[in-house]
Amino acid sequence: MDFRDLVYLDAIDRYRNLTKAARALYITQPALSNFLRSLEEELNIELFRWNGNTMAPTPAGLEYLDFARKVIKSKKELDNSLQLSAFGRGTLRIGIPFSRTCSFVKPLIIFEKAFPETEIILTEDAYKNLNHMLKACELDLIFTNDPTLDPSHVIRPIFEDEILLYAAACLIKPKTSVCPFSDRPWTDLQALSNYRFLIPPSDQMLGHITERIFAENEFHPARIFRIKNVQAELQLARAGYGLCFYGHPRGTQRLSQEEQSYLYSFGSHPYINLFAAVYSKKLKFPEMAEAFIQIVRNHMNLD
Repeated sequence: MDFRDLVYLDAIDRYRNLTKAARALYITQPALSNFLRSLEEELNIELFRWNGNTMAPTPAGLEYLDFARKVIKSKKELDNSLQLSAFGRGTLRIGIPFSRTCSFVKPLIIFEKAFPETEIILTEDAYKNLNHMLKACELDLIFTNDPTLDPSHVIRPIFEDEILLYAAACLIKPKTSVCPFSDRPWTDLQALSNYRFLIPPSDQMLGHITERIFAENEFHPARIFRIKNVQAELQLARAGYGLCFYGHPRGTQRLSQEEQSYLYSFGSHPYINLFAAVYSKKLKFPEMAEAFIQIVRNHMNLD
């Protein structure tokens, strides 16, 4: 007797029909019939008896089935235990955009305490490169502002950014009007063409979005200052060095009350950008990725 025998007997009892049981076991009906006959001959016991068009276990069969199900249950519990032991061990390769690194400090520390036997390998790169690395199976989990719809991927939204214009009061106070699609004051981009605009490179998501905004609004600023570090870009904007676009998580108070007044809507529609976690459906232990995602949702620093 082996474990396969127990599974076969359990299927015969559940379906009470050899053809249906064989189909569920992905074997042929004659093979299952031969198995049952051979086992009964080996034990010299009748385990099942025909009752009209269905099969029913004999008293000896019921006793055998009770034992079989206890063994099957024990094996499932053992398998689950081994999986839980494996979960939390090994390596999780995570990719995040350059501009978001500081936001992940707290989640990384919390995950380390919760799963000390898991090694995280962190990759910081542009969003396009992260997407390519995930498809090439070089990363297990990425966080991106450009979650492409791929049937082989699982996408977990984290939050939405509303792209707003940041104009410090020390530099300019744009003329504004009521905006029909935002609770922010609205300003006309065309009136700001003589000012310097601070823009990340186009391979960074905010740089890509900025160039799309310029194209859609047929806007051509007189001066452009390229800067890769988004935090430095915001510091320069605060100091009045230029104007910039800023991704503000919706429903939060990420900036001080004073700086909230420096944010303006623009254009003919809101610019909303989804920040999401993405991993492959083929990931060996998706529970590990989901655990990290949940920690990010609960503890990601948006300040």
